[in-house]
Amino acid sequence: MIQAFEHLTAAEVQEMYDAIPLITILIAGADGKIDINEVNWARKVAHIRTYATDKVLFDYYQEVDKHFDERYTHFINTLPSDAQTRGESISLTLSHLNRPFERMDPHYAYHLWRSFRSFAKQVAKSSGGFFSFFSISKHEEKWLDLSMIKAIARPVDFEEEEE
Repeated sequence: MIQAFEHLTAAEVQEMYDAIPLITILIAGADGKIDINEVNWARKVAHIRTYATDKVLFDYYQEVDKHFDERYTHFINTLPSDAQTRGESISLTLSHLNRPFERMDPHYAYHLWRSFRSFAKQVAKSSGGFFSFFSISKHEEKWLDLSMIKAIARPVDFEEEEE
């Protein structure tokens, strides 16, 4: 288990891992139709982050990568098909991450929160637009900042990692 998750319940740990497939569905389906290009890109980004992201998150993304397709399929089959209702349902589920984030090491929580937001942006920018300009739709923009997850304060002694 990831050390930062040691004070979380098993359900909270699963919710943390489920965040990436849920963010994928939230953004890729924001306009009413799940964009397969965005889903494929999300899958690829999740995999790339197993070795190319903040080092403290490698283990997190390795676990996400192992179960991405299974969890994505589960959520596609169980979430409402209507984009607005589905978005609200995912938003409520993602809001449950606020309590576990409060109990995590602040450095790890900050890394993970930033990673979730950058992941959402990567998914949104992967499809549409004109030569990647204007690729984020107004529907995606609504969810892009993941405001249902409270902002994690940058720790005073936080240092950016060299990549």
